[in-house]
Amino acid sequence: MLTETTIVFLPGQHSSELTDSLLNGFEFNSYLVCAAFPSFSSKEQVNFIQKHRAILERNIVIVAFSAGAVGAAETASTIEKWGYNIKSIIMIDAWGVPLYGNFDKYRLSHDLFTHWSSHLLGGGDYSFYADPAVSHLQMWQSSQVVPGYLLEQVSQGCYKYSKTDLIKALTYFIKNCQGTLIC
Repeated sequence: MLTETTIVFLPGQHSSELTDSLLNGFEFNSYLVCAAFPSFSSKEQVNFIQKHRAILERNIVIVAFSAGAVGAAETASTIEKWGYNIKSIIMIDAWGVPLYGNFDKYRLSHDLFTHWSSHLLGGGDYSFYADPAVSHLQMWQSSQVVPGYLLEQVSQGCYKYSKTDLIKALTYFIKNCQGTLIC
């Protein structure tokens, strides 16, 4: 059984400074940021991950944002079909993007409407939405200061709400995977 986990970030079509801002507030010191272009291409994401073969021997957690989320579920499914272990996929502000696969799924959204409407296209038992609502780019750039609610589905259609912030929710979802986080 695999005990080490690699976190793979799939950013959107934006400047790298926004990703740097997210990672400055990130609790984990080691991770891989996908530099595939175009960022929404599952083929390019898979090619990027294949270039870093060592991570395929570990559990993989995918964190995708915006355009990067467009290909993320297909990327995760492809890697899983090859026999590698995808522990979870976390989509941040991936409005209108289906979330599917045989792994844990989480959604984080910049407002309640985006959360609700995106969740109709798949999600898991845990999610997060910003409250008050923030801009799309603030979800990636200013995650340390985005307040909101972590939702836990306790039964069909019934949720427990906990006040928190985006970076704490993201950290919680990543730690929710089993094993030691070593990138």
